[in-house]
Order: sequence, then C-alpha cells, then structure tokens
Amino acid sequence: MHIVSIIFPLMFMVTLGYGLTRVGFFTQEHIAGISKFTFYVSIPAFLFINMLAAPLAQSIDPLALLAFYIPVVVVFTIGYLINRYCSPVAQQSRDASAVLP
Repeated sequence: MHIVSIIFPLMFMVTLGYGLTRVGFFTQEHIAGISKFTFYVSIPAFLFINMLAAPLAQSIDPLALLAFYIPVVVVFTIGYLINRYCSPVAQQSRDASAVLP
C-alpha cells in the first residue's frame, strides 16, 4: 500500500495534464513551460522528498547490488578487451563508445 501512496500523486498529475491538454486547455507555449518546470524542478523535488523518507537500510541488499554490478563490470571489460585487441589497428588507440562515432 505504501508504493501506491508514492505513485498515485504522480500518476494523477500525469493523467490530469494529459486530459487538460486533450481538451485544449493548454497551448503549445504552456506545454513548453510546464514541461521545463516539471523535468527540472518538480520531478527532482518529488524524488528527493520520497527518497529522503524511504527506509534505505531495509531496502538495500548488498547481494542484489553485487548480482547486478559484477556482470556489468565483466561485460564492460569483455567489450573493452574485444575493442582493444580485435579492432583494426587504426581504431585500437580510440576509446570505445556506444554514443560517440
């Protein structure tokens, strides 16, 4: 029930905003300003307040974290080594990136 009390206000605001936009209450200028305010102020404040109140000592399981991060590090290392030793010679000195060309 606790998760519902956290998620409900967020889902209610999203649904209300969608409904008001759908009926034409907001113009494009309104939507741009509201979106900027929402993403840069409201959501970070909402997450900060809820994380501050969350019982992290009961929620964090070190074994679960290790089960996630050990495979991530292993896969990253394998990808790095494949790039370093199996790429053409001209690309071996470049850092590997999935984002940058």
